[in-house]
Amino acid sequence: MKVLLTTPVIRQSYQRIPDIGLGYLATGIRQKGHEALIFQCEKDKHSIEEFTSEVVKIKPDVLGIKVFSLDLPSVRKSIDAVRKNLPEIKIILGGPHPSCAEPDELMDYFSEADYAFKGEADIGFPMLLDLIGGRETEIEEIPGLIYRKNGSIHSNGPAYETELDTLGFPSWDLIDPNGYSDRWSFWLKNVPTGIVLYSRGCPYQCTFCAAQVVSGKKVRKRSIENVLEEMELLYDKYNIRNFDFIDDNFITMKKDVLILCDEIQKRGWKIDWSVGGVRLDALDAETIKSMEKAGCRSISVGIESGSERILKDMKKSLTLDKVSEKLALIKSNSNISVMGQFIIGFPTEKIEDIKKTISFACSSNIDYVTFYTFHPLPGSEAYEDLINRGELSGVDWSSITPDTKPYSPPGISSFKLKWLYRYAYIRFYTKPRTLKTIIRELTDFAHIKKWLRRAKNKLWSNN
Repeated sequence: MKVLLTTPVIRQSYQRIPDIGLGYLATGIRQKGHEALIFQCEKDKHSIEEFTSEVVKIKPDVLGIKVFSLDLPSVRKSIDAVRKNLPEIKIILGGPHPSCAEPDELMDYFSEADYAFKGEADIGFPMLLDLIGGRETEIEEIPGLIYRKNGSIHSNGPAYETELDTLGFPSWDLIDPNGYSDRWSFWLKNVPTGIVLYSRGCPYQCTFCAAQVVSGKKVRKRSIENVLEEMELLYDKYNIRNFDFIDDNFITMKKDVLILCDEIQKRGWKIDWSVGGVRLDALDAETIKSMEKAGCRSISVGIESGSERILKDMKKSLTLDKVSEKLALIKSNSNISVMGQFIIGFPTEKIEDIKKTISFACSSNIDYVTFYTFHPLPGSEAYEDLINRGELSGVDWSSITPDTKPYSPPGISSFKLKWLYRYAYIRFYTKPRTLKTIIRELTDFAHIKKWLRRAKNKLWSNN
């Protein structure tokens, strides 16, 4: 059976990087004897017409499409166009939106989709292919599957692979990193980059996040030997000298981090690498020094707010004093760059809280910053609280555009929130110290163009 996995035609893209989620799924499909292909629309900014033409040319038996909440209209148009041209194709949805949305609403909106998956699909997707191919499989036993039966929508409970090493590596031949012009940690310029996922699952209770719905609460990790083997493959076969670790739990596994750092040096790899979503409370001096010595050049830390009250409402389990202490620890023990991540527009915020966040970001010892406006994600505690308080009756994601947002806190207009969002960026990136850092990093025209593109996207959108 021929299976085409895709990321959708999207309205705006900040990054064009290998989609390792589809890469892992492709590996699982191949292990079951099927043919797998991957087509990422955002990579080359394909239109719906180009996407449809490519699918028709390939003529897959199954189309699997990764769905994000902000891209529902384009996904539906894409699906409708494919169905018109290939009426017998099986269309399967997956990704963040199907994992968090209500199954009835999801399948009603995507009337041309045959199935969808909630949560990770590594176990269930190959089982569904068996069902589609006529092999004996009970549909009720396929974990995470959303399907139609007897006029109703049914949803099976999800299942998460506990032994991540058994998944193999992403199908790097289908997502060759040499074909991508971007990297996860965009403030570093070097590409191509190998994207590495060390663990899955999230044990934390942050109220704004729905990660637990997608990947579960229990943290499951790969063996460090397995991670090193994949890095070696990327280093030797694809000539990768830059790596981005993209999961939030990596630094919490201190023993494995120290082994990784030691092995990088033993093998003589001359590489640069970064870590995203670091829990600051997990860092200590020994880990920081080892990381820098092994080539770590940057880390991204989730600070979220400069208001103690909002941090408590977010259940962040972090204080501003602890944040400042850990930032000072990083800077006193290394030259590793720090990216701070913040959210503005959280449901219980007032304008004073947002101003505190901006001031904290500008006064903190961080090199770069990313601000996000709050989005009420189905499956998150904050979303459920808004529903229960009557502040939100749901989100019509199909009406959301890059210049609109579905929610603003009481007392703060959408216009005011957009203004604060842009002001936050302008204030931080016009600081003399920040400007000096950026100028030092901008060593070629391509990197300058990338920074200008990022600045335009951030200043004229509110995501």
